[in-house]
Amino acid sequence: MQIHKGKDIVYFTLYDEDLFPYGIDVNHILNLKPFKEKLILDLKDAGEKEYGKKLDCDICKVIPNADGKAVVFGIAEKSNIYFIENEFTEEERIIDGIQEMFQFLPDDRIDMGIMDVEEKKAYLELLRSKEGREIIRQEFLR
Repeated sequence: MQIHKGKDIVYFTLYDEDLFPYGIDVNHILNLKPFKEKLILDLKDAGEKEYGKKLDCDICKVIPNADGKAVVFGIAEKSNIYFIENEFTEEERIIDGIQEMFQFLPDDRIDMGIMDVEEKKAYLELLRSKEGREIIRQEFLR
């Protein structure tokens, strides 16, 4: 394993031998198959120990290495900014989640009741747009 520090991110280059203790290999990660979170937690601990900075497991990305023989995990440093939770921010996150479901699910996987194909397509397009946030707020949260 190699550890590199970027601006606000610590990068971990992992090879098969680094991943074998977790019961996976590079191809497992590159094929987007699930793995145990212990890997991320161990990387976080190693990065914190190496650089003395707190890392945020919630902000983690996986990048394939150019030769395909390694995978690079990037874990961001914890921010000093604290967000105050209130009803508005909680509602916005719920709307984000609902809208994300509409954006990523194929049309044929979404049941809209009795509606013809063109009407369903237009309505889903609306829900996926910026204007759709207000519709989601009205129909799902009120």
